[in-house]
Amino acid sequence: TVDQREAANPEATSWVAASAGTGKTRVLTNRLLALLLEGAEPRQILALTFTKAAAAEMADRVSEALEEWVTLSDEKLEQALFQLAGNRPDQEQMALARRLFARVLEAPGGLNIQTIHAFSQSLLGRFPIEAGVQPGFKVLEDSEAAALLDSSLDRFLVGLNSLDNPPVAQVFEAMGEEALRSIIAGLVRERGRLDRLRGPNKLPVEEITGPLADLLDHVEGSTIAGLEQELVKGGDVPGDVQAILRSFAEWAIAKGKDRNQNNAPVFDAVAWAGLPHREQRAAQWRVYRNLFLTGTGTPRNLQSATTKPFRDKHSESFEAWLVEQERVVAVDNAIKTCRTMDVSRALMDTAYTVLDDYEAAKATISRVDFDDLILTTINLLTADEGAGLWVAFKLDQGLKHVLVDEAQDTNPDQWAIIRGLTKPFYDGTDVHRTDVRTSFVVGDLKQSIYGFQRADPQVFQAMKKEFEADVSGADGHWIPKNLNV
Repeated sequence: TVDQREAANPEATSWVAASAGTGKTRVLTNRLLALLLEGAEPRQILALTFTKAAAAEMADRVSEALEEWVTLSDEKLEQALFQLAGNRPDQEQMALARRLFARVLEAPGGLNIQTIHAFSQSLLGRFPIEAGVQPGFKVLEDSEAAALLDSSLDRFLVGLNSLDNPPVAQVFEAMGEEALRSIIAGLVRERGRLDRLRGPNKLPVEEITGPLADLLDHVEGSTIAGLEQELVKGGDVPGDVQAILRSFAEWAIAKGKDRNQNNAPVFDAVAWAGLPHREQRAAQWRVYRNLFLTGTGTPRNLQSATTKPFRDKHSESFEAWLVEQERVVAVDNAIKTCRTMDVSRALMDTAYTVLDDYEAAKATISRVDFDDLILTTINLLTADEGAGLWVAFKLDQGLKHVLVDEAQDTNPDQWAIIRGLTKPFYDGTDVHRTDVRTSFVVGDLKQSIYGFQRADPQVFQAMKKEFEADVSGADGHWIPKNLNV
């Protein structure tokens, strides 16, 4: 179609939003063929896709087209090239088309069509010293990485009894081993973000979680035990609460009222207030809390436990009861906040401890996992000094065109790699270059809603705006296309 042909323009940076069945792979393949026809060397083109199967399919389609061009008659070849580019080819282009199959076969490594993990692995293998990895490293399979991580967590749990870390011990006791393992494994999978939070100086967990404390209005230094004592005022029954509970007991006896779903917490509180020792009342603080709050933590409807005549007769005490409810709700929220902070800090502290052990275990056997490939490549491509500049220079000399397939499944870390590769195309740092360098992105925004491996529709849209700004800033040719037929 016209839209497909325009999106495959080898001189433009294109962003193609394509629904399923609209010919995404065809456009990507045509784009690659058009670049080769324009004289781009196979080594100058990098096509990134999400799975090995997709990379193999793309390579097969390109090879089939190039193979066919060798054997077609002049008339049919002319028609095929016209359909691809929309222009009648000259004799030079016809001759080039027939030579491309051999050129691709003879190129070292052939067509550079890879998954983003495979590209990262090859890049780190090319620049191991600059990347800070051991030369000759090997990549752990998912099962091997999971086993190594389990071993690190085992070492942590075995030593937990000897550690003076009550919050972690409490989390372990509350969650159980299986849930804790699952949560820590999930945190370690997000270690790129954890490392960025901690920074090169390895900030303490208390400082890292400062924004969370601010968000929750957490008062540093407060403890759950202290807040529980505050909730029941150390076990002393407030005078207004005593008055309303005494009145309720007298009214219930006179009316012959029985416990029911609405008034049961009040009956319990009457018995609680009658406990002879304040230590007993302090220990049973939940009974007092339940007088004002439901099991789900929402404020209880105090009016439903009584009648209007009762409230009218004891209006002052009842108003004081409502005021006390507001105070108890605030303290209960503070307890929840304190518990959230304790658990969050304990989990992060555990994650960092296990992560450090896991990293040391991998280094001992010269292994990296798939996340390492991505995170280390990001650092290598985005470093703006030292080895990072050297790597960027070497890549910039050989890379002219980057194509991204299935972009809706690209997560923020993977986008960082793509941006590291393509940013030099448009930043004007090499004013002496006259050749056109382009990017091509194709994906289906709607599929980002599944959040596969942290893919995000908002990130997809943000990346489109960044590429458009880059191209506009460099006075380049920008083609956004929507394929929906």
